[in-house]
Amino acid sequence: MKRRHLLTLCLSPALSALVPTALGADAPGSAAPPAGQPAQEAVAQEAAAATSPTTPSTASLAAPTSLDEKRQLIRRWEEDIDRLRERLAEFRAEAMLTPTGGDGSMPEPVPGEAIIDCDGNPQPLFRYIEENNLKPTHILLTHGHDDHIGAVEMVKEKYGCPVYACKKEEALLADPALNCSLYMSGPTSLSADVWVQEGDAVKVGDLEFTVLETPGH
Repeated sequence: MKRRHLLTLCLSPALSALVPTALGADAPGSAAPPAGQPAQEAVAQEAAAATSPTTPSTASLAAPTSLDEKRQLIRRWEEDIDRLRERLAEFRAEAMLTPTGGDGSMPEPVPGEAIIDCDGNPQPLFRYIEENNLKPTHILLTHGHDDHIGAVEMVKEKYGCPVYACKKEEALLADPALNCSLYMSGPTSLSADVWVQEGDAVKVGDLEFTVLETPGH
């Protein structure tokens, strides 16, 4: 069965009388609507009663006569507000869910992780992937300098991931002098499996990345 929260906020002097309506059955003194009575109708009746001048709770708020009464009233309001915040947090969390059916079940996550850049020593990366039981499906290159591409071939061979890179980096990736590998870890020349450009979308598992070209590294 779906859980439903009905949150009613009324900006009225009768705050403590209206908070139980917002909190529903969890609030002290609130009662479930009679059998067969729609929830919205019950809430409307409670709100009307709460704002009525003859409501005892409203009358009690009119004029606290002593400092102790004011302090007690503040404590009650603070407790009600805390409960309201808890209910609001639950409501927000449930509103962010994307259920697949009426039973409130969540869709199974789409598998996939991306490796972003691969420097010359892939061993720490291999250990991290193994320790966390990850399943890399993409290698995404931010650009073509040697300290970002030195281990691409080894990582690609181990996991079978396609390499994604910006089309404008094609010459840089292919030329060891331009990508500086000739002067650093040893000449590296490679090509991407998928070339992307400004505005392209790359989907990895449940995530989707949008390509933004940022020349001038």
